Amino acid sequence: MTSLPLTVAITGVAATENPGPGIGVARSLRDQLGRSVRLVALSYDAAECLALGGEVFDHVFLMPYPGQGGDRFLNRLRDIHRVVPLDRLIPCLDLEIPLLLSRTRELEDMGIACTLPRAVSYHMRDKERLNVLAEELPIDLPPTQVVFSASELPAAIETLGFPFYVKGNHYGAKRVNTLAEAETELLNTLAQWGYPALLQSHRAGTDMLLAGLGDGQGGLTGSVSLRKEHQTEQGKLWNALTVECPWLRKTAECFCAVSRWKGPFELECLQEEDGTPWLIEINPRFPAWIHAAAQLGVNLPACLLGIETTPLPDFVPAGKWVVRSIRETVLDVDPMGPLMTEGEVHHAENP
Repeated sequence: MTSLPLTVAITGVAATENPGPGIGVARSLRDQLGRSVRLVALSYDAAECLALGGEVFDHVFLMPYPGQGGDRFLNRLRDIHRVVPLDRLIPCLDLEIPLLLSRTRELEDMGIACTLPRAVSYHMRDKERLNVLAEELPIDLPPTQVVFSASELPAAIETLGFPFYVKGNHYGAKRVNTLAEAETELLNTLAQWGYPALLQSHRAGTDMLLAGLGDGQGGLTGSVSLRKEHQTEQGKLWNALTVECPWLRKTAECFCAVSRWKGPFELECLQEEDGTPWLIEINPRFPAWIHAAAQLGVNLPACLLGIETTPLPDFVPAGKWVVRSIRETVLDVDPMGPLMTEGEVHHAENP
């Protein structure tokens, strides 16, 4: 049981049409702990935080992008830690995980606890290696080709046919229907994310999502499953229904058992009309809709911190609608100015 009060730093705080997972994580902790927890937003872009305005976070700090290197990231974290001593860090973006795995000793020296999977577990669910992991799970992966150069594209197309998705190893998926589209998207993906890229055969069906928390010993602490009903133009969840899905739960249990996963994760799967399930990817952090799970009685961010002590239900009630909405916040002062000039914003009403 973690002592209170806590100061928790959270990343992934974009408050846009495609919100970052950090928003839902923060709301889940605020629901559970109220003002007995101090929440610190670590933002990579000042514009991300305009909608936060103090209703969720007590402090906001700008951070260098993870791609700028571990030294800059950790040095900035040390500066923040001197201003607002941090007890916990919850990373909510994929690219942060390998950076933090390489700097666990520095985090420990600062006294900042951060629940991370083992490096071997993290790499087991890399998109380029997911076909190997899928062999140990009760679910298949759609035909997938890993490519390291544009010259491999024609052979991959001959194998996969159209349509298929061009995916970065860390993020992004674009459906392509022609050779011209495939060439363009592959070059864009390689320019943004580097090698390798993945080409994955399209399968028609319904998106099935599961948010889970692994205990690091092979067990699944808790989970919530959704069936995506509508999505944005970017393919992100707009509304969904809670479901009891035995094969999805079994996949999560097997993933935790095989990888001994520690911490949050999300399964993205697909079910065809005939019931055939497919594994699409496994994300190494909470999904953006995680606050819905907390509202359904499964507060996984609180469990991650050791705060939630009541037993979690095996299943949430099926048929509950999860609807994403965008709302406005009215402020007396523009928070972007001090965030851009000083790199931090402190809300006086939230000491």
